[in-house]
Amino acid sequence: MKVRNTILILIFCLLMLSPATLWVLDRAQVALPGWLTSEDATYLSGGIEESHLEDTLSLSGFASEEFQAALETELDNNTPLRADILLANATLQRDAIASSNMLFQFDAYPTFYGSGTVYIPAANALATMPTTNERLFKKITQTVDGIASIAALYPNKNFYLVVADMSDTSQANPASKLVTGALSTNDFIDVMEASLVDTPNVHIVSIPYTEASDYYQNYYRSDHHWNGFGTLKLYDKLLDVANLPYQPDESSLGTLDFGVFPTNGSYARDGLMLINEPASEPQFDMAGLSVQNEELAPVDMADGVSVMKSRGLMAEFNFYTQWYGSSLLTDQSPIVNEMSPTSRNAVVIMDSYADSLHWLLAKNYSYLRCYRDIRAGQKGDASLIERIEDTEADDIYFVGSALAYARIPKCFPHYFNQEDAS
Repeated sequence: MKVRNTILILIFCLLMLSPATLWVLDRAQVALPGWLTSEDATYLSGGIEESHLEDTLSLSGFASEEFQAALETELDNNTPLRADILLANATLQRDAIASSNMLFQFDAYPTFYGSGTVYIPAANALATMPTTNERLFKKITQTVDGIASIAALYPNKNFYLVVADMSDTSQANPASKLVTGALSTNDFIDVMEASLVDTPNVHIVSIPYTEASDYYQNYYRSDHHWNGFGTLKLYDKLLDVANLPYQPDESSLGTLDFGVFPTNGSYARDGLMLINEPASEPQFDMAGLSVQNEELAPVDMADGVSVMKSRGLMAEFNFYTQWYGSSLLTDQSPIVNEMSPTSRNAVVIMDSYADSLHWLLAKNYSYLRCYRDIRAGQKGDASLIERIEDTEADDIYFVGSALAYARIPKCFPHYFNQEDAS
């Protein structure tokens, strides 16, 4: 009995001391395997939180309890096997949810109790709960009315509004049938079209999906983005509307071989459920494209696949962003097409869906420039006219999810000012 109690006490002490021990070893820059530390939890929801322990190390910090909170966060961040603990806890909850779902046979259910991410067993895929916020209609109307007003000033330029079918609004998301008042991409397009009745040079381009099996051929199973195949499919639709000269032969592009390369995107991170979808992307034709930035995205590198593999967890949990380039990198990297079939310029107002699409668009223009004006978190005083005039754009593209179009009225209050029109 004494031996057993002694062993239990030792184990308990080790468990209590291990976060502090790991914290000390980290400060001493001792190399430890990722699975032993919290490194593997960096990309998981609730995994690693920012803390400022040194900044709160004072009497005032102690009195305000900021020091205690920062210390608790530091200890949490240094819990051994934290990623495994988070994933295992979510798995236990998900198993319980799945068991209860045997009675109801819903096509999708939360990845853990209180999760905003749902699992779709038939597709072995993840999605988010559908949006029901009809107030977004008013904001999108303001955005499209603004675009229409600027388009009227430039009757010889074309404006293309590309609307990605993100799972928040996709009818291919089985959860949309389980939520009262779920809004669809088609609902948002109807609202947008109502503002464009007398605007012949503004065009909406979208591919709304209705079946999960079709959707997940063209979108990642654990991320909100379309993959390269979905990007090509949307570009094909755009060809019919914009009469673009570059027409990729998908049969000759080929599919890149990433070998054993599991990917887990934004939904996997938030839903604490690893899908481990094998990486698979088409090989885009980059001939003639010159990126005006020293930093390149792997998609534009001869050894891009090897570069991705060298990035480890960063590439696994942010595959789309890492492969095609982040929206920040896209924003900072104008493209000159040295083999352009035209002398025309284009500007792309984007969220992250354009990170892949802008490579295909660039094949049609001498110069293409992107701005992240509809991406979440962006704010500023820029105007659309400034974007057009600064780039001397002949064609103007907006590329984003339906929800992205609702961001401009609040985040860029001067976006549709007309004082700068030439």
